[in-house]
Amino acid sequence: MSIVLGWIFFSVCVGVFAQQRRNRNGVGYFVLSLIISPLLAFALVAAMKEAAPCVIITGPKPDNGLVVAAALGVVAVAVLLVALLGLA
Repeated sequence: MSIVLGWIFFSVCVGVFAQQRRNRNGVGYFVLSLIISPLLAFALVAAMKEAAPCVIITGPKPDNGLVVAAALGVVAVAVLLVALLGLA
């Protein structure tokens, strides 16, 4: 039982090391170390260089004022048509 707990503990350590120090997928390396061995997985992660962080570049946010103005225009036209045609 203690071997299984030690295996899981060191697998978690490998996952944390991969996530914190190498910018890698910690869950993936945790699972890998469960399958092969925490010692082998740690050696693999330790030999890797740090991955470049993912940067998401976003453009300017769209102006929602135009959408609101268009919606109000559609409502105004609908009210005008109802009033002119006497559908109400």
